[in-house]
Amino acid sequence: MDPLVFMPYGLNPNIRKDYCDKLRQHSLEPCIVRYDVPMIDIRAAYERSDAVMLLGGSDVNPRRYDAPLSPLTKDMDDLRDRHDLTTLDWAYADRKPILGICRGAQLMWVHRGGKLMQHIPEFLSPTTEMHSTELVPQTTGSLTSNNVLIMPGTLLSSIVRDASLDVMCAHHQSIALPPMPGRLRIAALSHHGVVEAIEGITPDHFVLGVQFHPEVTNGKTDNIFKAFYDAAVAYAHRLLR
Repeated sequence: MDPLVFMPYGLNPNIRKDYCDKLRQHSLEPCIVRYDVPMIDIRAAYERSDAVMLLGGSDVNPRRYDAPLSPLTKDMDDLRDRHDLTTLDWAYADRKPILGICRGAQLMWVHRGGKLMQHIPEFLSPTTEMHSTELVPQTTGSLTSNNVLIMPGTLLSSIVRDASLDVMCAHHQSIALPPMPGRLRIAALSHHGVVEAIEGITPDHFVLGVQFHPEVTNGKTDNIFKAFYDAAVAYAHRLLR
């Protein structure tokens, strides 16, 4: 039986097919859970799963990281924020593999005490030449190609086995530096210093968040899902011992 991936998704019924297709391409079975069902059912679905994947979508409410609301932060979903953070509580307690994509990576950072840039251009020097990627509003659903630099010695580096990676992005918000020693570390940056990936520091717990969208690309980004599969299988085997 393929490992089951718990995928909470708020109240929007139109989850992107790309996520499910990419998981199944790598022998992972999605378990999509809406937050309008009873908590006992959400927890039961989580318990059956072998891994957790948090998806892209709406902006994170800045009150989650004690920041004033920017007029450029919109389409927030407080219920989804709350349940995604609860899911992370469960996954960390159980050492269940975690993969966060775009908004999912940002929630992972906030969960461990970090802050976000609510609109990337406001935090960069006016002289910085922005790649159009970070200027694409999430609500458009548009994706733009980008190249990110992989930090040496990281989990992501061991997964993609290269110093850089061609990816597709669509985020106007970003993880804010500095990193949090002892919690999460930076795994990839864009060429102008925007964080594009983070990861855990515990060797026996797979924790990876990417602000780009590996579910819509092929090639080296597929190694992320291969590693996620291996982590889910290892977790399931631990439960059987």
